Amino acid sequence: MDSTYTGNSAMRLMTAGPTSSLVWQEPVAREDGSLLYPSEIAQYHVYYKFTYEKQYHLITIPDGSTTELSLSSFSPGIYDFEVTAVDQQGLESGPSQAVQITVI
Repeated sequence: MDSTYTGNSAMRLMTAGPTSSLVWQEPVAREDGSLLYPSEIAQYHVYYKFTYEKQYHLITIPDGSTTELSLSSFSPGIYDFEVTAVDQQGLESGPSQAVQITVI
């Protein structure tokens, strides 16, 4: 069985003053179309970089039920973000659609 995920990890930015957060939806299906249950997601990887950089940096969200990352500790600048899901077997999805966020 193919254990990679579909591109369902859509992200949106929620802002509330200095506590801006990156928020995404958990995927609900695998690439083969089979259902993906929330309990099958072990963690998320958030890839980020300043838009002028070539290489992404990684933040691991070790709880598969957490779908939010606070941006309050990020330095000001314009960033590109992508999120992947990692299942209980350690298989990582393809990246979500990239979003660009300005951190003030």
